[in-house]
Amino acid sequence: MHPLVVTARRPWEVIEPLEAVGASFSTVRVDPSASVGHRFVDTYRRVHQAIATASADIVVIDVYDVPGLAAWAAAKRAGTSILVRLVGDKIGDVVDDQVASNRTVGSIAGQMSHRVTNVMNRRIISAATGAIMVSSELKTRYCERGLFGAHEVAVVPVPFRPDAFTATPANASDGELILSVTNLAFKRKFDGICDALEGIQTVLERRQSARYVIAGGGRFEAPLRQYVERHCDPALRERITVAGFVDDIASLYANADVLVYISYLDGYPNVVLEAQGCGLPVVANDALGMRDQITDGETGRLIDPTADGQLTHAVIELLEDEHTREQLGTNARERVERENARSVIGAQLQDAFTKLSSE
Repeated sequence: MHPLVVTARRPWEVIEPLEAVGASFSTVRVDPSASVGHRFVDTYRRVHQAIATASADIVVIDVYDVPGLAAWAAAKRAGTSILVRLVGDKIGDVVDDQVASNRTVGSIAGQMSHRVTNVMNRRIISAATGAIMVSSELKTRYCERGLFGAHEVAVVPVPFRPDAFTATPANASDGELILSVTNLAFKRKFDGICDALEGIQTVLERRQSARYVIAGGGRFEAPLRQYVERHCDPALRERITVAGFVDDIASLYANADVLVYISYLDGYPNVVLEAQGCGLPVVANDALGMRDQITDGETGRLIDPTADGQLTHAVIELLEDEHTREQLGTNARERVERENARSVIGAQLQDAFTKLSSE
């Protein structure tokens, strides 16, 4: 078995695990900064060449829209089977969110672009003989649509890179830090932060030493600042920081007491994985890939952010109970070491390639 992996965004999620187990594979990395035409032509040429020279048994498409379509076309021409790797719902809520986001800013061209992307992604996914998905929820979603049978899908989560998250905590006398990290390019993640702010404000009212930092950039960063200005109690605003993009995210994880992650758009969120790998307890909404990452009361807390008091209670409980906070963080880190080590993910990918290519 010699797979050809075609990837662009976060190529290390596949490449490093396969390298960790000494797997034989080839890679085509797409340059996301190139023009649309260049990405199509270059991806098609390189995939076609790689299939011919490396004798690839299967093409694993880990990139979508234009370069993904090029990879599909090259594989089809060569008669090589295709597997797709899905870290999110590429023909569902991801596209819906982008269309809605462009509608919010009045961009008709943006809306049309993402609708066209949806058509391309459907073509790519429908051509696949099987799929590698990062969460059980994503597998259920695609199987219920009839796009894959359960036997045609392998669930392989995202690997953790411990070497990327080493930082020393600062002086503990700075008070309690509640942290959220999110991608504010997506409206459904912006909506999650807005819902979280309802409960967080109550925490700040009751815990005078606590502060809340929201890290992450994107088109909804400015609207979030406006939301805080308009909807948050003026007496609390000085303890709420919309930090935007933060390069040294490891330091934030190291110095936080609790991570609050509320999102309505996710496959298997890297933010939760990173926080857990750093031993930081997570309070998240009981949905999506977070259910694969968190066992409530054991490796974190799963709550309904729209239910009165649930988020507030969970966060205050962790801030007040140091033993529980540390135990949940330790349990979460051990889960990540057990389930998300690069060698573990590499072995699962190898098994998935073999199993799904023979279906």
